[in-house]
Amino acid sequence: MSIILSANALTAVPPGKLSDARVIAPGTSSGQTAQGASVTNDDSENFPVRIHHVPGRGRGFFADRDFTRGDEVFQAMPLACAISEDWVGNTCAWCFKFDDRRKHHLKVSAPGGTKHHQACHYKGAFCSEQCQENAIASHGSRHAWQRYVAVLDSIEAEAQRLKATASKGMTKAAKGKKPKSCEASLVFSEGKSLTDDVFNPDDASDDQLAQWIMLVWDSIIEDRIFIGGLPDSPYREIARLIAGALCHRSNKRSNSNSKPVCSSDPTMWAADMVRRSVAAEPVAPWESLEHMQPNEVNWLRSELYSLQLTRSSEGGDVSNPATIAPIHLPLVPTAAQIRLTGWGALFRVAAETFWLLNGAWQQAIEAQQLPALEHADFRDVYYREMANSFGIWDPNDPFPSENPADDQRDGEEHEMLGFAIYPTAVYFNHSCAPNVFKAREGRQIRFVCLHDIRQGEEMFISYGSVFEDVGERRERLQQHYFFVCTCDRCVAESTAYLAQDGC
Repeated sequence: MSIILSANALTAVPPGKLSDARVIAPGTSSGQTAQGASVTNDDSENFPVRIHHVPGRGRGFFADRDFTRGDEVFQAMPLACAISEDWVGNTCAWCFKFDDRRKHHLKVSAPGGTKHHQACHYKGAFCSEQCQENAIASHGSRHAWQRYVAVLDSIEAEAQRLKATASKGMTKAAKGKKPKSCEASLVFSEGKSLTDDVFNPDDASDDQLAQWIMLVWDSIIEDRIFIGGLPDSPYREIARLIAGALCHRSNKRSNSNSKPVCSSDPTMWAADMVRRSVAAEPVAPWESLEHMQPNEVNWLRSELYSLQLTRSSEGGDVSNPATIAPIHLPLVPTAAQIRLTGWGALFRVAAETFWLLNGAWQQAIEAQQLPALEHADFRDVYYREMANSFGIWDPNDPFPSENPADDQRDGEEHEMLGFAIYPTAVYFNHSCAPNVFKAREGRQIRFVCLHDIRQGEEMFISYGSVFEDVGERRERLQQHYFFVCTCDRCVAESTAYLAQDGC
């Protein structure tokens, strides 16, 4: 499986319809009201959850009142989604209704066109006319919807073109604006500029690495690096998801006089996020994605560390940091280095995905009046989606019983229908012993208490399966989510394991 989807294929407990969950309206509870509200928005001052910063874990959701098992604590709508190509005709592009026996009859197509022009390369479908109208309305106008479908169609056409040119041994360079590279001036914490031609990434701050990544991408665009990779289905799926997010951003900006101002303080911004969630808008607000963790620098650090381990596996003890082979990065990355070095290859998947989307975007621009696609815009979504999207699973699991042995499972195999960005829900941190259950109902994800939760406690979901042993869980979470899990369960199990081994 492509590394693009390595994080997307993971989800918390497979989502399901909660027949026994109690829906608690904002501001109400079992005879209780919220205390100590820190936001002042009229719609959200009594909302049952808060966002707080957690040292070492970023931001997290906390209970603002007492909850009982089965209480719903939060609802979320997606900003953008991508249906798996295995099920793109069997899954409704709006409500995610799934039929594994037959395809939905109402095809995704640009409204108002002729029958010939509605025969899109993209094979998405709706389960009803109402879902089709809801999808069109979510983009603000039929014209905006037509632009979005034009990009989806162009992605499939561009993929076919790339395959054809690859089979003939030639690749046509994709169109793209050539930005002027910025000057390289990494300044370290002690205030001294780096004068060598290389630097150790471990000595660089996150801001310095982010600036260096921008230099790499400038070179990728200017020198057309990694163009022409075979566009397998994971590339097309992630390109469609990014296209959906960027089209919503374009629509929002074209319908307003200025870009929305987003506070960098998550507590201040939480009021607006909560208000919009209470309103249950069918599409998450674009600015909620801008507040998500970008993950680009964390991704690079994690990949470089893996590369260091690979290089030192024959000449040192990989469990001893002192023997890990160091990697030095060039202060000003060249096209040859990006093409030929191990660290340069780390950018290949993202770059090939960008060129696929860029080629499709250029085709759509000609007829649909879209703004040009910049690599910074692409990366804004690509690296936020990474480790943050939610899988769309079917069939639904029942809400777990208090005694796991009593759970009635039907034994049906779960299908991953696709994945989606739910930017208002990413503040749930992970635990291998979660206290919140995630369930999808149509487009909406509902978060429901697995156990009683007291006011002030943090709320956790699980990022993927929690049934492996502690070593396997930690390895998977480190690989896909860039952190070592130190939840209470992992600490207890690792301590017990060490004690058993006599360490």
